[in-house]
Amino acid sequence: MKSPSPASFLAAVLLLLPAGAALASVDSYLDLQVKAYYQKESSISNDRERGRVGTVRIDSKQLLRLAEQELNTRFPDGAQLKVATDGKVIVTDSGGRTVLDISNLIEAKSDSSKALFNGEYFPLTGKENTRNYFPIKLKLKFRELTGSVRGIVFERVSAPSPDSDGIQIVHGRSDTTLSGKGTIYGRRAYYEGTMKLDGREVSIVR
Repeated sequence: MKSPSPASFLAAVLLLLPAGAALASVDSYLDLQVKAYYQKESSISNDRERGRVGTVRIDSKQLLRLAEQELNTRFPDGAQLKVATDGKVIVTDSGGRTVLDISNLIEAKSDSSKALFNGEYFPLTGKENTRNYFPIKLKLKFRELTGSVRGIVFERVSAPSPDSDGIQIVHGRSDTTLSGKGTIYGRRAYYEGTMKLDGREVSIVR
């Protein structure tokens, strides 16, 4: 079988990596910084075996460009990746308005009921200052790609009591160290990096 070209191989590596998970307490923008290691070259002769591992660095902007190629579409200038509280991965414009739901390409699984909980939460007012830890698993379901990455979420949530008008601002931030493996056209690859989510929600509490 003919090996994929360097350009198509790079695109495949980038697409295999996650764009988010069902992590945040509020809808949050995604900041992804990941390195992928893959077998770039390999050869065997009578007296020697040689190999070279390639490294690719990925960020959220690259994922947006590659999603355009996968879906044969064009996102507006200033587009961003946003992770909703239900785990959906959404492309937004520069003003935060939804452009396209791309979560059909990514499956996110987490169980916050098993979270380690540190801090205080007041159900009657919604006031909160907590630090939470729980695992995540991301599965990729592209036509020619499979992959799975895991990590432990470190989530920080802060929300003061509602003001006199019942307005409350909830701010959620999370950091996750990711690692995992996958295949690209039958080639093995390993991944490591970080994912950050940062979101802010204003609501009226009655």
